Amino acid sequence: MGGRPAVSAASLAWNRAAAATPVPAVAFIVWGAALHAALGLAALGASAATGHSAWVELFRSYPGAIFLVELAAVELRLSRAAWRRFSPGEPLATVWFLLMAGAVCHLAGAFILQVLGAETVFNPLARWYGFWTPANVHALRDFGAAVGGSMQMALAACGIGLVLRAFRRCGLPARPGKGLWLAVALAAGTAGRVAWEATATLGPSVPATSESALRWVSAALAGVLVVEAACLYSFAAAMGRGLAARCWMACAAGAGLTALADLAGWAARAGLITESASAVTWYAGLAAAAACALAPAWQVEMSAQAAGEASGGAEAHPSGRAAET
Repeated sequence: MGGRPAVSAASLAWNRAAAATPVPAVAFIVWGAALHAALGLAALGASAATGHSAWVELFRSYPGAIFLVELAAVELRLSRAAWRRFSPGEPLATVWFLLMAGAVCHLAGAFILQVLGAETVFNPLARWYGFWTPANVHALRDFGAAVGGSMQMALAACGIGLVLRAFRRCGLPARPGKGLWLAVALAAGTAGRVAWEATATLGPSVPATSESALRWVSAALAGVLVVEAACLYSFAAAMGRGLAARCWMACAAGAGLTALADLAGWAARAGLITESASAVTWYAGLAAAAACALAPAWQVEMSAQAAGEASGGAEAHPSGRAAET
């Protein structure tokens, strides 16, 4: 759908350059995620060889934590740029506003969990006398998980739902694949998670708490996201290999991996998987953060190319509106 017209010679030059070169943020996201994944695997191997988990904890607490916050900040900036490319009232303007709001929650949750909720040297709360108690830390981390988990997934689910409705109204064909059945299996797993937690936390005279209710909401949202991600991927696969397909495939991957990381984190906390297996859940979160940041990066690139083609004399409707849907 059509991007906003350029208003200066500088923006016209930027748009023409963007049509020939990839967005720098894409390289930062891809290579940064690959580098930190390699460093994380090296730390995991060192911990396995020495029998001490200090290597993994050191990596997660410092370079890994910083990069996750950086990815969330990049996602927010790019999501805002993608939202501003659309005029008010356009369907994708609402979609990207919801995804931008989800990026705000993602950044807030990442900062709370990775910085304020961690006992590291750059956390000012850890040195605040009288604050750093187990009860306060637990409450702070629960708040971060609620903002960066349940709230982010709710906003993402609403945004992706609007995308799916727009695709169906446009008559865009879908290409169902095996991923849909995997999504159904993961959704069934989240349903089992809800039942497990209900059995574990509730008794004949034990009322539901806000914490248990939040866990159930998070599980339900994870199930919805998984199914939506599979449907979105089916539509994106039918688009071919263009920027639109890359954008929505990245969005589908981000939603699915976010739900998968949430489910894996719960399984680790519940003791259903081993400690070594639970360490792998961090990589699911890294992949989810990278995919969530890539989606708006490709949307910005797509809008820039459409604006560059329109400024060069091409038809605005085929290159802009049709390409961005």
